[in-house]
Amino acid sequence: MAARDEAYFAAMKLRTVLLFAGLAAVHLTSAQVRTGPRIGLGLATQSVGGFFQNMSNLLPRPIFGWAWEIHVHPQVIIQPEITLVSKGFTNRNPELATRDRAVFKFIEVPLMAMFQTDQSVDGLFVSAGLVTGYKVSGKYTQWTNGDVTQDIKYDLSGTSNRWDFGPAVGLGVVWHEWTFEARAQTSLALTEPMVQVRNILYGFNFTYLFTPKSQKG
Repeated sequence: MAARDEAYFAAMKLRTVLLFAGLAAVHLTSAQVRTGPRIGLGLATQSVGGFFQNMSNLLPRPIFGWAWEIHVHPQVIIQPEITLVSKGFTNRNPELATRDRAVFKFIEVPLMAMFQTDQSVDGLFVSAGLVTGYKVSGKYTQWTNGDVTQDIKYDLSGTSNRWDFGPAVGLGVVWHEWTFEARAQTSLALTEPMVQVRNILYGFNFTYLFTPKSQKG
């Protein structure tokens, strides 16, 4: 198990390095690249099933990141990103007057493909891709009758399984330099196949993309 985990982690690190090396090369050589900030709202939960299996008590947290838009076809765009997101869960029990919350912050590298419905600059698109994440912090808090009874910060220094990997799908619209996308992503937990709980994140994101001078009318 340990050897397999190490190999998996090494592959994830290599994939991330190669992605940004390739991105830098494309950014320098292609006139069809736009880039800009990405902000939004994430609603996190955990589920033993797929999407939309546990929609109660969603955990709201902001999303911050940066995106690159690479046009490879009039209707196809490759969009690598780097984002800071929060995953986890929150539970409430009104009968016992208790509430608990777990928040795990991840640095993620999504690699998405966007398929526009027509060849016009603006319009609708669907997206699909893979997301690789690395857990950077974790915290668990519990309240009883409004008072904090537990407040635990997780020590991740000795944790080998900090990677998260899984698919994502989305639907959005492009309007000039602005892109809005609703996206759902889950985790596959490849290094712990016996663990059934998956991190689910629903994101609602705005991206502003700067257009290079060479592309302006």
